[in-house]
Amino acid sequence: MVFIITLISLLVLPAAIGAKDIAYLYNGNLWLTDAAFSSHQALLDTTRNWMTNLKWSPDGRRLGFISEKGLEVYDFDDSTVHNFGDYDRTNYLNSSSSFDWSPDGTHLVAWKSDSLNNRRLYRLPYHHPGDAVLLTPGDSVKATVSYWSPRGDRILYHDSKTMTARIITL
Repeated sequence: MVFIITLISLLVLPAAIGAKDIAYLYNGNLWLTDAAFSSHQALLDTTRNWMTNLKWSPDGRRLGFISEKGLEVYDFDDSTVHNFGDYDRTNYLNSSSSFDWSPDGTHLVAWKSDSLNNRRLYRLPYHHPGDAVLLTPGDSVKATVSYWSPRGDRILYHDSKTMTARIITL
């Protein structure tokens, strides 16, 4: 089997963890390979129509991505996919397109569009996604890019509606 992989679709496990695994997207599935590309393992039971934004958790035990099902996380501990697509109990499953891991890997921060195209930022506990916390209430927010502080006590995000960077203290 020949794989044609673009550099943009590769995501190497952080070197600090000491692993040599590489995750990549190919033909609607999430794949794992070694650094020599000598073995390839499909991780998902069913393929997706589209996938993007692969991000390893800080400990390397989980791999988050965005698909048509919303924000999903593959957990290497139990070999399952956890879907965070409906974390604010709406039906906008396709509208989450950016997320980031907390430094300790216990939370995610993600933005999601509502029916008025406002982009709201949420903090999602990994083990309890139903306990999502809305971080940007109001109708005038278009949160686009977000980052955790190294200690995990603040989140920086860009509000594209006002063209300003904002900081949320947790």
